[in-house]
Amino acid sequence: MPLQDLTPQLRTRLNKMEKAVGLFVSLATLTLLVLLGYYVYHLAESRGWFLTKIEYWTGLKDATGLETGTPVKLLGRVVGEITQVELNDPGAEFNVTVKFLLRSPYYGYLWTDSKVQVVSDMLAHRWLQIIPGTNGAATVYGKGQSDLRVLDRQAYTNEYFLIYHQLLQSATDKLSTNTTLAIQFDKLRMEARQKAHELVKMPDNLQKYYPFPPSPTNLYQVLADETPDLMG
Repeated sequence: MPLQDLTPQLRTRLNKMEKAVGLFVSLATLTLLVLLGYYVYHLAESRGWFLTKIEYWTGLKDATGLETGTPVKLLGRVVGEITQVELNDPGAEFNVTVKFLLRSPYYGYLWTDSKVQVVSDMLAHRWLQIIPGTNGAATVYGKGQSDLRVLDRQAYTNEYFLIYHQLLQSATDKLSTNTTLAIQFDKLRMEARQKAHELVKMPDNLQKYYPFPPSPTNLYQVLADETPDLMG
């Protein structure tokens, strides 16, 4: 029946019904959007999308089973994920370069003497495992994201060897002829190495640290457990 053929009473009632249906649809749509936003927010929060993340890299002989998205674990907990697995050119120091992200605050466990290793379970699932450091320097310095700085491993290593050789050179002047020279020198070398490790960890020289976020060419290298540490 055409709308113009309806009585005024029916037209009024129909208009009210249309308004009620429109209001219901609007409220239902708004509720759906709120629920969707709530779900997305908590999903993002649970996956650490709002947390500060710092990217690192390591070199491996073999990266079988590792790919983008593979979890990175620390003390049995997922604290990050692999972002890139790239095969290097023949003759490179490492066969494979693996880059990975660590979420806040877990990068605080990664020190200069920390290492990574590839771990697998009985079902052949593989992941990257962080081995916490015990006596190194922090790879991240600062508290808030605005003043975070990431350690430059090459600058840190260079400073270590500079301090080490200075201490060793100074200590050789104290060598005595009363005991075997080689025994004395080994002892002095161990003492110089230990002292250099303590001095180089001091964060006062911020030239060892890049502002956050570091450029892709300045990512901190975490040694794999298969890689010897030259700093000993």
